[in-house]
Amino acid sequence: MWIAGCGLVGNDEKKLREMLAPENELIPLAVGNYWVYEQWLIDPTWLDTVRTEVMDVQDIIVEGTKIRSFGTHRFRYDERPRADALLSRTANGPDGYYSLGFVIPSGSLLTLSQGLFYKYPAIVGESWQTTTVLFHNQSGDLSFGNTRTIELLDTTKTVETPAGVFENCYVYVFNDFRTATLLYHHMYIKPKVGIVGVDTFEADNPNDTSVLHGQQRLIEYKLN
Repeated sequence: MWIAGCGLVGNDEKKLREMLAPENELIPLAVGNYWVYEQWLIDPTWLDTVRTEVMDVQDIIVEGTKIRSFGTHRFRYDERPRADALLSRTANGPDGYYSLGFVIPSGSLLTLSQGLFYKYPAIVGESWQTTTVLFHNQSGDLSFGNTRTIELLDTTKTVETPAGVFENCYVYVFNDFRTATLLYHHMYIKPKVGIVGVDTFEADNPNDTSVLHGQQRLIEYKLN
């Protein structure tokens, strides 16, 4: 079961478990960190530039555990997010990188036990499940979505990007259940740097890379 909550830790702090951050983070989390990507979907000529930025840090309580969580937002490069923008809460823990859920002005929906997104460190061939949290634009409601299986395919991939060449990247793969066509996202993550690229393939299985459906590459980043 999950317990939603986003308040600051209060007088019961000593009674809580605490999820400690690792010394070596897969995706570094600090306020002001950002990653800028050039991306396309379906047609390589339809280029767009997006930016993911860590906007704030807050101690929260989820499922009886104190967590140092970070609010991240993804937006078009030429537009800054509004003050009330939807923030996804993320965290690093001993098992890897967590996608905890969302916080909006009217409430929150957060999960820890099913929030592990990128296990780190991990062994090639290892897989695990995570539950997505969805935000509905029209109603403004939050709800749990599908259960997603994530697998680690490789830890030695070299990825060339406009921001540099990154060796020994972790490759995580999962399917996209939001579309009618079966798509698999291959996420390329350089430990201590973050996501450096994504390849999206139209395929029947995660190992089929013959039909490229979309691509994203890092063009600029800043780590505090």
